[in-house]
Amino acid sequence: MTAELRDVLVLLPTRERLRLSVGVQATGRELFQQVCDMTGIREAHFFGLSVVRNNEHVFMDLEQKLSKYFSKDWKRETRGPQGGGRPGAPFVTFLGVQYYVENGRLIR
Repeated sequence: MTAELRDVLVLLPTRERLRLSVGVQATGRELFQQVCDMTGIREAHFFGLSVVRNNEHVFMDLEQKLSKYFSKDWKRETRGPQGGGRPGAPFVTFLGVQYYVENGRLIR
């Protein structure tokens, strides 16, 4: 049995976009690790992933499942039976600096 995957669009501070796939049961940490691996972020403890709620960015608790932060559609199957049908729109999150750094040049 294969794990159900969901498409997540991660918007970076550089205005670049990453489109990733994660399991429906994935935690924020699993997604964050993929983002750090793909972007080469070494000092990950300064950064976090956020979602928009009530027009404000809210940083995720990376130990929580992503289903806590995305709509109810997260747990719904995105394709019809036998894998047909059209995939749904990706779920959107943002990579950002979560903790203040006095000198941004120190971040690698």
